[in-house]
Parts: sequence; C-alpha cells; structure tokens
Amino acid sequence: METFLEILKFTIPSIISLVGVYFIIDKIYRQESKRRDFEMFKMQKDVVLPMRLQAYERMTLFLQRIQPESMLTRFQFDKLAVKQLQQMLLQSVRDEFNHNAAQQIYVSPKVWGLILNSRESVCQLINSCAAQLPADATAMELAKLMLETYAYSDETPIDLALQQMRREVIG
Repeated sequence: METFLEILKFTIPSIISLVGVYFIIDKIYRQESKRRDFEMFKMQKDVVLPMRLQAYERMTLFLQRIQPESMLTRFQFDKLAVKQLQQMLLQSVRDEFNHNAAQQIYVSPKVWGLILNSRESVCQLINSCAAQLPADATAMELAKLMLETYAYSDETPIDLALQQMRREVIG
C-alpha cells in the first residue's frame, strides 16, 4: 500500500503537468492558426481584391463594347451587305469575349452567368435582325433595325449584368 502511495505521489503531479502542457500547446496552436488565417485574409485582401476589381472593370468594359450602339460605331459599313456586317459584328463579340474569358475566375458565378447571357442575347439580336432583312439589304438597314430593336428593350441582359456587378462591388 505504501508503495502504491509513493507511486501516486509521482504519478498525479506528472499527469497534472501533462494535462497543463497539453492545454498550453493547444492554446498556442489555436493562436497560431488564427494568425495564419488572418495572414491569408490580409494577403487575399492585398492581392486578390485588386485583381477582382480589375476583372469587374474589364467585364464592364466588355459589356459596354458589345452594346449595339457601341459596336456599330466601330465599323465602316456604307459599302457592306447585311451578311458581311452580321459576320463582322458576331466576330467582334466573339473576339471581345475571348479576350476577357479568363476574368471568370475573379467574378462571381452569378455575374458570369449574366455575362454569358448578355453575350448570347447580343448575338441573337444580330442574327434575328439580319434574318428579318432581305438578302439585298444594306448594312445601314441592319444597323438601323438593331438600334431600333435594342432601344425598345426595357431592361436588357447587359443592364442586368451591370447592375449585379455594381451590387457586388459596392456591397
């Protein structure tokens, strides 16, 4: 019995010390984890945030450039046929999109979906207006029809995408 008590004299303080060391190490580990999380947050804020803002800026520019009134001002179409202007406009939309496609990494999935929808709606506008005109129509007639059709739209997919991007950047 005395031996047992002697063993307990050494064992109990050792166990208490071990438990204390465990809690101290655990606390240090949690503090270090919080510090690493804060460093990652700070790095993300310092590095990723400017890249995200730049992506939103570039996608805003893309949406502005594919609006019919903006696209039509970039072409000389006085001697073009409808099909030629149609192909040039569609190619312009494709080129603008391909130039900015990598920005999808930095924008939200919702915004990216709205951007894809905007691109598709502009392509549909170009194709539907071209289909409404006779084969011998001039490019000027296509431009006029596109502008009229676009002007009658209450809220275009481009407007919706721009509004959502503003909400995300501000909010």
